[in-house]
Amino acid sequence: MFTGIVTDLGVIERIEQRGNGIRFWVRRRTMGLEDEPVWIGESIAHNGACLTVVEVDGALHACDLLKETLDCTNLGDLAIGTPVNLERSLRINAQLGGHIVQGHVDATGVLAEVRETGDDYILRITAEPDVLRHMIFKGSIAIDGISLTIADLDEAGFEVCIIPHTWEVTNLHHHDVGDRVNLELDMVGKFIARLVEPYVDQLISVLKRLPEGA
Repeated sequence: MFTGIVTDLGVIERIEQRGNGIRFWVRRRTMGLEDEPVWIGESIAHNGACLTVVEVDGALHACDLLKETLDCTNLGDLAIGTPVNLERSLRINAQLGGHIVQGHVDATGVLAEVRETGDDYILRITAEPDVLRHMIFKGSIAIDGISLTIADLDEAGFEVCIIPHTWEVTNLHHHDVGDRVNLELDMVGKFIARLVEPYVDQLISVLKRLPEGA
């Protein structure tokens, strides 16, 4: 479990092919160096995707990625030198600074536009209708593991506002228009949608059987 508050910006240092998957090595700047060391078996969110640490070498740690993860996230797009957002898993007694994030990427979106407004930035992300239908205006969304608030929403995509601090300490300023970004939808919204979906289908079925003008 995570909060969507990025704690370090790592860099991909090495990529090893392993069957249908890969093992990549990430160099951390601060995380695990000044505080509690990173340990084998620990869960760390990489661009919002929860991965297990399988090797540790000082400021480097390695994670294995299977084909499913590579296909469903933007981690398969990463290359040596690419920055990656890192967050350690949430402690029970820790401050919940963002929102509840599971580290399970639901889909990828595409960065369609970046606009500067004063010192801030507005990002427009396009996504599939099945993804957008789970979003609400002013609701929470995790983009590459960053907890953000939906500032605008339409049938083709949504927008978020980025303050200078978030812009500088995350990978957002390294993205180009057209890049894929990982999206994790708000967990509460997904549960509600799942619970009401059968009843919505039943209601639609009943309405279709009603005579015209009823």
